[in-house]
Amino acid sequence: MALEMEEMDLREYWDIIVKKRGIVATVFIVTVLAVTIYSFVATPIYEAFTTVMVRESGLSMQSMFLEGVMGGTGTANTAQNYMQIMKSRTVLEQVADAVGHEDLTPKALEKAITVQPIQGSDVLKISMQSPEPELAQLTVNTLADVFINWNRLYQQDDRRTARVFIEIQLQAAEENLRLAEEELKAYKEDERVFSLADETVAKIAQVSQLEAKLTETQIAIKEVSERIEQVRKSLAGEDETLISSTTIAQNSFVTQYRARLADLEIRLSSAREKYTDRHPTIVSLQAEIEDVTTKLAEAVERVVGTETMSLNSVHRQLYGSLIDLEVET
Repeated sequence: MALEMEEMDLREYWDIIVKKRGIVATVFIVTVLAVTIYSFVATPIYEAFTTVMVRESGLSMQSMFLEGVMGGTGTANTAQNYMQIMKSRTVLEQVADAVGHEDLTPKALEKAITVQPIQGSDVLKISMQSPEPELAQLTVNTLADVFINWNRLYQQDDRRTARVFIEIQLQAAEENLRLAEEELKAYKEDERVFSLADETVAKIAQVSQLEAKLTETQIAIKEVSERIEQVRKSLAGEDETLISSTTIAQNSFVTQYRARLADLEIRLSSAREKYTDRHPTIVSLQAEIEDVTTKLAEAVERVVGTETMSLNSVHRQLYGSLIDLEVET
């Protein structure tokens, strides 16, 4: 009985559609026309996006001190912090000035730009929708450049404060140790006790740890400064472009020998800060430099080709090393 009623209902629906087919056809045609007209009249919206890889390069000096001395731990939500920085007024003002579009104020950029993390990675996606595709692409690329520059300056400033911060903490610890030693001396004289208190032992260990960190930081800064100076000297002797044969520019042996030679010279400069000229390490590096120099000359002599202008790969590698070293300082 229920099946017969269902068949009757379907038949009634079909009869209604047949009777009203004119209206149905009219509605369909009007809808298609409206969509077609809108697609031609409406302004197209384009989306441009770029990606930026973010990493937590390390804890601040204060966090290092608390973790090393007090045993504390903690991590920041790096991706969320960077997302907030990208949409901060300071960064957006720089982007607006660089783009130079009158409609792109910091407030307008904050609404137009979307920054979101890509799940399962250290990558942030910066996107923007606009009827002008070139403007959208320029804006997201400019935001990425401004953020990268901000991050580089921030890391440089954080590293430069390392030595000062550790020295301040060391002075405070030494003063506390001096007071503790005076109290201990007075106590020993009064009570005739000749063993160190647990608190004094802990303070001595704390000072030793800070002194070790300060020494490591000073050595690291000195080594990086020496490497920067050596790279600058090597960079001054290399042209950004050079005239060579096509074969030389593409020869992997020549490129490898040049890169190896530059690396050995940097290592030799760092080693001379620690050892004398007769030390086996110095002698070994000098011998290896002479061997690589000879092989490089032989490799260049074997190459024959037409003379052309090409990028100097050694210059590019030295320049990249210089940028990395300056960031570390």
